Amino acid sequence: MEKKEKQILDNPVDGLIGKRLFSNLMLTIQSKLPLFHLFLYLPIFVERLR
Repeated sequence: MEKKEKQILDNPVDGLIGKRLFSNLMLTIQSKLPLFHLFLYLPIFVERLR
């Protein structure tokens, strides 16, 4: 996950499109499948806490 974020930062143009698509995807998941959204972010939070 973090590796992808770094790639986005390295390539601003692709990153902008990627971020927009990613945020749109997140909004769709959040509105339609809140539980799935929660499970998607859970591993990231766990990694940050370690």
